[in-house]
Amino acid sequence: MHHHDFELIQGESIPDRLVLNCNVEIDYPNAQAIAGWVEEVSGRDGCVAFPFIEMETLSTNFTPKARTATRYEHNWIVNAHGDLKNGRREAGGKAVLVLTIELNMTRFLANQSECNLRDLDAVTPQELFLQHDELLRAARAATLVDDNFLLGTARRGGTCFAHRAEFNHQMVERVMYGLYRLLAESLVPNDSNGLPRNVNVTIKPPAVSQAEVYWEFHTDSSLSAVGTVADRMSMASNQVKVKTYFPNSREVVIDGEQNGMGVSIVLSEAVRATIYAKTPTVIRLEIKYLKNVRGNTCRSLRGTPTVATVLDGVHRDAFNRMSLIREAFMQIAPHTDERADLLDFLRSIDRAAAGDQARGKVMLELLFNRGSVCETIAEGFAPRSVCERLVDSGVIERVTVRHRGERRYVLTAPYRALVDSLTAVLPSQIALQAERNPATLQ
Repeated sequence: MHHHDFELIQGESIPDRLVLNCNVEIDYPNAQAIAGWVEEVSGRDGCVAFPFIEMETLSTNFTPKARTATRYEHNWIVNAHGDLKNGRREAGGKAVLVLTIELNMTRFLANQSECNLRDLDAVTPQELFLQHDELLRAARAATLVDDNFLLGTARRGGTCFAHRAEFNHQMVERVMYGLYRLLAESLVPNDSNGLPRNVNVTIKPPAVSQAEVYWEFHTDSSLSAVGTVADRMSMASNQVKVKTYFPNSREVVIDGEQNGMGVSIVLSEAVRATIYAKTPTVIRLEIKYLKNVRGNTCRSLRGTPTVATVLDGVHRDAFNRMSLIREAFMQIAPHTDERADLLDFLRSIDRAAAGDQARGKVMLELLFNRGSVCETIAEGFAPRSVCERLVDSGVIERVTVRHRGERRYVLTAPYRALVDSLTAVLPSQIALQAERNPATLQ
């Protein structure tokens, strides 16, 4: 993959991990009433079919911890944790369940059948947020790491680029409404869930505390592409151009998870950029907002904006930041991908040798050390069939040799440059260049 292949398009970024802060207010007449509500919400009294939130017993905990219910056979794809505050007044009062909710939009979409995407409001909260093992296994089987990935165009907003920004906005709105329905069915007393009616529960609108969005691009070898980005970024992070755009970008971390590989760039105290191999043929460019999302992306908003509105600002800000990274990278780094080219070189020789390891070894040694090869008889290491396959793959080209009957081939310009760049770092070549350079002579 060459760097010009990942052209960023505003509106094409996909929302990923979201962290939301949500307060739930509980008006209760006495301590016994809210204690009973806690037990039933947590499923310990058997009233709730699919408990979502479970809390510690109020009678033995002054500030009970709350978390996603995990003691049951069902698994949720959304995670919540927090504290129940001010819930032990004997004469009653207003308690607050302070929740932090983690929701991964990519994992959510990967967990939905394509028919459900047409009308999420018609799907029950349990169908939306309970894990569907078969769908998640299919998505995870395609990745280098055990993580979220979208299969098919429907989950990405269709094939029309112009509609995807609106698709993402509407999808976030529908998911937030689904999350509200899940909290309401789990916490707010009604005829269906059987929770005690002597408490009054109000769910406040959530606020975004962390967010991630990303772009994905296809390439022949994502690991090679990320490896090249890592090479160039390590070099470019000290350059004036990058420092001008991102003073904190000197902190470049190259790491990997399981079979993956990634480059992480610190853009500010609150913002990170990550470029990593998602699948063997997909590279992901991601911007992470670790805190103060609204202040970093859409500080001009007034009032209490919805999660979807804040994410619109996140998409715009992420596009601007990633565009600057790409611009700086393109100006400093050559438009090459040595790692991918090297792999192509080795694979081409292997294919040309058609499984004959001895023949392939000699061809590799000749082309690497001499940059040329002469055609041999059919029983030799470089018969016409092997040479023609290398010509077809663009590795070598035939040259005319005067007064000689042999058929001779040399590396094409791109692969000759690749071999030259690899041999140029050998100690003998460095010493030779130093001897030839007049500046080194005293």
